[in-house]
Amino acid sequence: MKKSIRFPLCLAVVLALAGCASLRPHSPPPPKAEPQVQIPGMPGVRAWGDEFSAVFQQDIVESVRQEERSGLFKEGRA
Repeated sequence: MKKSIRFPLCLAVVLALAGCASLRPHSPPPPKAEPQVQIPGMPGVRAWGDEFSAVFQQDIVESVRQEERSGLFKEGRA
């Protein structure tokens, strides 16, 4: 590789990788508030594996109903 393009290429790679990192410092919520924290615009998507989530349960039920209505999983097709 030519010496004249090596530096710009390395610089582009470094900048591309740095672009994946956030410049804003991460500040997690306080531990007591963690169970109530929601993702903006996506309510109910967080669930803990060891706790019952009515929202998650309802989503599973609706997903099964959609699959049944689609007709793809009738006997002999699964």
